[in-house]
Amino acid sequence: METSNGYSKFYIVVGKISGWLSIASFALGLFNKLSVREWLFTPSDLLQAALYLVLFAIFASMAAISSR
Repeated sequence: METSNGYSKFYIVVGKISGWLSIASFALGLFNKLSVREWLFTPSDLLQAALYLVLFAIFASMAAISSR
């Protein structure tokens, strides 16, 4: 990962992973609500975690674009 192309691939992979983690946090929260009838985490906690992951994905993609 010494070239800028290697760095951009790394940031793209990191952005994809954070996007999948965001989807997984919502899915786990909804599954928990449907199965347990009470929230393991409050909806605002899940939303805040997902927003941070989305922001991280945005910044990772910006870094990938700028490192080209």
